[in-house]
This record gives sequence, structure tokens and C-alpha cells, in this order.
Amino acid sequence: MTVGDKIKELLKKKNIKPYLLADIAGLDRSNVYDIINNKNTKPSIHVVSKLADVLELSNEELGKLIR
Repeated sequence: MTVGDKIKELLKKKNIKPYLLADIAGLDRSNVYDIINNKNTKPSIHVVSKLADVLELSNEELGKLIR
């Protein structure tokens, strides 16, 4: 399972739209869509950290996300 797949799953569980995730995280919407659609399979830790903050992930959950 890719980072994008994991984020997409979390978005469904938390009922958050990708564009809203991008806006709250202060990221470009196209960047977030590229990640969840697996066009960007290796996002930077900086980007993943911002997404994790918005999704309220613990450090342990963040670690699982990037593995």
C-alpha cells in the first residue's frame, strides 16, 4: 500500500475531501491529488508531516504512513 493509498483511506475514515486537506495543510491542491492518485509516490517528509498534522496522526501513525 502506497502513501497515497493510506492517505486516501484516512480521508474516507475522517470524511475529509482532498481539496480541504490541501487547503488546511497549506499545500497546493494538485500536489495532494498527485499523492492520493499515486502520481507522486515519494512525497517529501515535509509534505507528509503537514498532511499528518491535519489528519491528527500520532508519531506512530505517521511512521506507519511513510513505511
